Amino acid sequence: LQVLADLGTQLFQGKDPTRKLLFVFESTDHFDEFDATKGSEPFILMNELAFFMNSANPSKKTKLRTFVEGWRGTPFTEDEAKAYDLEQLVGKPALLMVAHTGKVGGGTKAMLQGASRPHKDTEVPAMRGKPVCYEIGMKEGGTFTQLPPWIQKKVRESTEFTGAGAEESPFVPADGGDENPD
Repeated sequence: LQVLADLGTQLFQGKDPTRKLLFVFESTDHFDEFDATKGSEPFILMNELAFFMNSANPSKKTKLRTFVEGWRGTPFTEDEAKAYDLEQLVGKPALLMVAHTGKVGGGTKAMLQGASRPHKDTEVPAMRGKPVCYEIGMKEGGTFTQLPPWIQKKVRESTEFTGAGAEESPFVPADGGDENPD
């Protein structure tokens, strides 16, 4: 995991405000030249999820919890899920499950479906980029300037930045609902 960014509370037309978390993975084995001035760069895969580890409905797991449990290879107990510090995932390797779909207007889009731990005998190449963890409470301090400009822009659109009323909270996911689709 190269970047774990707390995007803050995002507003979507016709939906309730939702606190979002962005996982950004750098491929260590797929490269392309996206910008001739930069040369070969790794592909990037992302997953943006609602920042809830536990659902208001105990029989339903949130998308974040399902994603992290798949990566860990072990289900959480309720207490573990409440206390799990997502920051410990930053810099850790993952085997990513990707589905490819067609884009409107042509081309292909890679959709991150899940993650798991690499097999214990797998040699994982080092990432090119520096691992970054950002919490919304840092505002424009801390690791904010290490985020790519497009992530900075998204963070600045959060209610925590615009003053639309969301409270800052620590980097442990909240409980109590995943009614908002990811």
